[in-house]
Amino acid sequence: MLFRPHIIVLLLFVNSFVYGQDKEYITIGVGYDLLSFKGDLNQDQRINSLNNFRGGYNFFVEKRFLGLVGISANALFGKVSQYENSSIRNLYFQSKVMQFDARLSLYLDNKYLLGHTTLFTPFLSVGIGYLKFDPYGDLLDGDGSTYYYWNDGTVKDLPETEENELTAEEIERDYEYETQLTDVNNSYSRGTMIIPLTFGVNCKLSDKFNARVAGTYAITGSDYIDNTSSDNKKDKIISTNFSLTYTIGKSEDNAHQNYKDTDFDDLFNEDHDADGVMDIDDQCQHTPTGVKVDVNGCPLDSDKDGIVDYLDKEENTPNNVHVNEFGETITDEEFLKRSMLRDSTGYTHKILTEHHVTNIDELSEFDSEIDEHNLHVKHKPIPVDFIFADFDGDGVIHSIEVARALDEFLDGELDISVEQLYDMIDFFFEQ
Repeated sequence: MLFRPHIIVLLLFVNSFVYGQDKEYITIGVGYDLLSFKGDLNQDQRINSLNNFRGGYNFFVEKRFLGLVGISANALFGKVSQYENSSIRNLYFQSKVMQFDARLSLYLDNKYLLGHTTLFTPFLSVGIGYLKFDPYGDLLDGDGSTYYYWNDGTVKDLPETEENELTAEEIERDYEYETQLTDVNNSYSRGTMIIPLTFGVNCKLSDKFNARVAGTYAITGSDYIDNTSSDNKKDKIISTNFSLTYTIGKSEDNAHQNYKDTDFDDLFNEDHDADGVMDIDDQCQHTPTGVKVDVNGCPLDSDKDGIVDYLDKEENTPNNVHVNEFGETITDEEFLKRSMLRDSTGYTHKILTEHHVTNIDELSEFDSEIDEHNLHVKHKPIPVDFIFADFDGDGVIHSIEVARALDEFLDGELDISVEQLYDMIDFFFEQ
C-alpha cells in the first residue's frame, strides 16, 4: 500500500478531537497568510527570504485545557516563491503548498499568568505536520521562447554568445510559472515533514470573537522545495498570519469562576425549616419548628379533614363532614352561609370599590342624592327582578334596604340568586 504521511497526520487530528473534545473549549479560526521562502536561491542577499511574498489562507480548530494549553489542528493552502539572477544560476520558481499540522500552544491569559481579563494575549506554539509542494519555473515566455539572461541585465531569446549579439532579441518575462521543475540527478519526494514554531497575539473583540496576529517559522524536511540543493540545509517557510476566531460555548474557567465560592454539597443538603427534609425535596417550606411532617416535608393531617394537625382543634374528625378553619365540625347550613358570604363579599367589595365606596355603611351617603334627583326627575322604575329589595314599597331602593337584602340573603331568607343580588346593588347606584 502506498504510504501517505499526510493522511496519517489527518487521522491523528480527528482521533484527538473525537476522543478529547469539550465544547466549552473549542475555538475555530480562519485567516490570511503572507508567505516567504528561504532556500538555496538568492543566498547572497541577507534578507532573501523576505523579498518575494505570496498569499495563502488557513483554518484551524483548537481545544483549550485549563485555560493554559491549547491543542490545534491546522491547515494552510498557499504559494511560496523565490528567484536568483547571478553568475551561478538564473531561476524564478513558485510552488503551491498544502500544509497540515498539529500544534501545542501555551497561552498567557490564564489564572496563573496574565489573568482572564487581559485584552491582548501572547501565545507560543510548536507543532509537527506534513507539507506537500510542487515547484514550477518561469522558463518560457508566452510564445514558448526560452529566457536567456545576459550579463547586461537583459533577457533575450538566444544564449549570450558573440554570434548571437546582433540577432538576439530582448523579451519580457510573462511571470507565468509554466514548467514543472525536476532534478535529473535526484527524484526527490514532493512531500515532507514540517515543524512550525509560532509566536502570536490574540486580541479579544468580544466573549466569542478574537482577532489573531501570528508569525511562524517553519522548518521543513526537504531541500528541494525550490528544486535546488546546494548547501544541504533544509528549506524554511516564514509566514505572517491574520485570523479571526470564534469560541463555541463558554470557557470552563469562566463558568467555574462564577461558582468558585459555592459549596454544592451544602447547597443540596440545606434544610432551612429544620423539619428533617432537605429543601430540594421539601414541598412545604417554612414549616414551624417542632411540627411533625411527612416524607414530602408537609405537616401531618391525621384525620384528613384538610386542616393540619398543629392547627386542628378537633382530632379524629369523621369523614365527609364540613369543618371550619380550626378543623371543627360545622353544619351544612353554616357551611353554605360561609360559602355565600365568601363569594358575595368578594364581589360586593369589587362593586363598592368601583363606586369609590369602602364599606356598605357608606351607602347611606347616596340616599340624599337619590331623593334629590327623584324630586326633579321622574325616577327610574325598579325592575321586576329587584322588587325584593323595596321593603317599604316606595318605589326607591335605599341603602338600608340594600343592607337588609344582603343580610337576609346570607341568612337564607331571600330566595334569589347571587347574580340578582349583585345586579340590584348596581341598580342602587344607577337610581
